[in-house]
Amino acid sequence: MLYSSSLSFSRSCSMAVLVALGGFTAVSPAQVCVQDVFSGNTAENDFLKGFSVDISGDFAVAMGVVHSVFGISVVCPSVYRRAPDTGHWRFMQALVPKEFQGGDATGLQVAMDEDLIVVSSRRWNSTEPYTGALTVFRLDHFLGSWVQEASLVTTHGVVGDEFDTRLAVSGNVIVADLDAQSCVVFQHDPATGTWSEVVVLDPPRPPGYNFRAYSLATDGRTILFAGLVENYVLGNHCSCVFAYERDQSGQWGMVQTISSGEIDDLGLTMDMDRGVAIMASVPGPNLTLRYDVFRRDDDIGIWVSEGLLPLPSAPLASPHWITRWVAVDGDIAVVGDRQLDQSTSSQGAAHVCRFDRDTRSWRFVQTLVASDKSPAESDFGFSTGVSNGRLVVGSVGFGLGSSAVTPGVIHFFETDCQSLCLPDIAPLSNPNGEVNVDDLLAVITAWGVCPNPANCPADIAPAGPPVGNDVVNVHDLLAVINGWGMCP
Repeated sequence: MLYSSSLSFSRSCSMAVLVALGGFTAVSPAQVCVQDVFSGNTAENDFLKGFSVDISGDFAVAMGVVHSVFGISVVCPSVYRRAPDTGHWRFMQALVPKEFQGGDATGLQVAMDEDLIVVSSRRWNSTEPYTGALTVFRLDHFLGSWVQEASLVTTHGVVGDEFDTRLAVSGNVIVADLDAQSCVVFQHDPATGTWSEVVVLDPPRPPGYNFRAYSLATDGRTILFAGLVENYVLGNHCSCVFAYERDQSGQWGMVQTISSGEIDDLGLTMDMDRGVAIMASVPGPNLTLRYDVFRRDDDIGIWVSEGLLPLPSAPLASPHWITRWVAVDGDIAVVGDRQLDQSTSSQGAAHVCRFDRDTRSWRFVQTLVASDKSPAESDFGFSTGVSNGRLVVGSVGFGLGSSAVTPGVIHFFETDCQSLCLPDIAPLSNPNGEVNVDDLLAVITAWGVCPNPANCPADIAPAGPPVGNDVVNVHDLLAVINGWGMCP
């Protein structure tokens, strides 16, 4: 019996509420600081939804930005880059496939790993029958931009395949689902520089049973594919996670089935990194989630349970299981709780956990809660990503039961607050790595109560955690003066 747990991460440290619960010990460093916030209705970020996000190193990608392509408004992903001198994130470029046609919806799901970004198209041609495609972009270090490397269409799909739900990439492996019943694997050949479809993985099931996919993940070595095996007539069902690995000849094959009769919806959402997987499941009828951790035991060649993430509260199950609200990278795991605050709307939060190498166990670190109750912050924690201690969290911009859609928000966070050059806030569009008179004037101009606490760059004191106190005053002025000069 094997399980795993899901993670997601969110929220501004300046507006964060640290929830301290008895029985949980914060693991140093426990602070998480907001770095940058991007919302809709700006020149390059109109209608940012935050439905799907991912991050790798100094780059991040987010779905849902409306750009004008040859006079046509098109939804496509945007790439953001972290400036090494200031630590601030800035819009870099939009990703538009060369084969774009009117009617395409590109980037409903995004995934990235190092210098590789994969985006989905739910409609590759503008007339029926619709088919889906994956577009691969690679960072060109010489040009300093992302360029299209390949367009991938499966030869095993059927009419209606849209590649808009489940997507993962690691190294030279891309995995995407087909109609929620199987998944297709593409691999990159470095010798030829080309991508090719290598196999379609069809989970086994008894005669008369159907399979409905929940989520998938890969770390390049293993592919995990989760879903529900059920018989509508008999009323029998079992939530299973199927593990696939490559043999010595490079062929993918199933090596293990992870299942449990005690809980439902195992693998409702999941993520994995370097032999660690975290999966969500619903243990009872109240639709709350638990998050199980698994680790691959190389000595015995199977995935084994390492227990549960010690969350302070049980997040509610999301009806949108096609998105990933869990992320894990190394020793950091984050779980999005996008329906935490039921008293007002579907406002969310995020629980942060860290793996303690001394005790060989996961510890709860911090809960971050969005204080901004605007519609743009609805469903906070809907999507998450984490890499090298940097996190990105998306809000989709609509509440449950509401037909109104407003621009969503994405948030960038740092787990090492001390590494930030907080007084370097100007120019506001692109801090320059130096604390000088421009930053002093920015504080004076913003003097007073922050009109939008979620986006108040001049509110830098106290240094936190959490950063700021929702008002720009003499303490922020002194922080600029004390930090005067080049950023370390």
